[in-house]
Amino acid sequence: MRLAVLKSGDYSAWADTHDGQLPYRIDLLRDAGVDLRFTDRHLHGPLLQPPVANAVGALERRLVPSMQTMSLLPEIVRAEAVLAMFESEGHLLAAMRYARLPGVRRPVFGILACWLAEVLPKASPRKLDWYRRLYSTVDVVFVLSSSQVDFVANLLDIRRERVRFIHFGIDEESFAPEFATEGEYVLAAGRDRGRDWPTLLAAARQLDVPFRVLARARDLDGLELPKNVEMLGYRPFEQYRELLLGARVVVVPTDSRPYPTGQTVMLEAMAAGKATVVTETAAIGDYLTGDNALAVRVGDADGLAAAIDRSYRDATVRRSLCLRARSYVLTNATATAMWSAVHHGLSAAQRSAP
Repeated sequence: MRLAVLKSGDYSAWADTHDGQLPYRIDLLRDAGVDLRFTDRHLHGPLLQPPVANAVGALERRLVPSMQTMSLLPEIVRAEAVLAMFESEGHLLAAMRYARLPGVRRPVFGILACWLAEVLPKASPRKLDWYRRLYSTVDVVFVLSSSQVDFVANLLDIRRERVRFIHFGIDEESFAPEFATEGEYVLAAGRDRGRDWPTLLAAARQLDVPFRVLARARDLDGLELPKNVEMLGYRPFEQYRELLLGARVVVVPTDSRPYPTGQTVMLEAMAAGKATVVTETAAIGDYLTGDNALAVRVGDADGLAAAIDRSYRDATVRRSLCLRARSYVLTNATATAMWSAVHHGLSAAQRSAP
């Protein structure tokens, strides 16, 4: 399969600093015989260079997905399939297909959706109609929780079989337990909008154990940090990995979203054999078995504090969680398994295409 990938990040720069690997380990598709085609030209054009980039600011960032679609158009026309890494990266191509522009309707088209289930219910009738027109041209929409399948299909007014649940997967080799140590701190990390920092801080105030928080400073604006919480800001991947591998407990506090939030940190902690405490929501339920993590209710600071304290102080609890967590990831949540599911979904859509 010749696969054109629509994405906003700089894959070449990432590969240079990650031993040839690509974000989310999409490079693993090559093991299945997939010929990946992508471009980074949209990130290095004149609009992105100072002083122009400084002047256009947010406008430039909004243009990036459209610019990369136009840059990759020759590959899209020749491809057997196209995969958009998240919604905005695929919208221009969907519009072009809806307009029946020549050449762009032939490849099978998939979008890896993250926020659709949250965006669609809030859309005005006019905007919802716009989404339905766009997604009428998409052959397969991949979602990361089973709870989204019927929900998204109904809101977009498309057949249920065109929405596929795939289990999110991580690079388990980078978070192998042999690299881990057991330090004397609890780690909380994340930059997505679903993190519930107020509940985490309320739980931390009840405990006398040290916390380290990796997050953007603006996400905690206006929140008073307890004395046992060290705010480290947003750090590069290698520093995050080192901190996760050295934690005694990893906590992933979230609010309730219609899509899974926090699953990357949760699964990387599980892969490393860390005792993991996570907020249980409907969307994250696909990733919890009852014995691979300690789950607490949304907004329950007392329950969160009790779960953190229990796993931090009881080595037997940690050992039990660690063994089951690592086993779960290896069985269900590797990047290899995720991309195999994507490949299968695109191939199935290709076979059923008229």
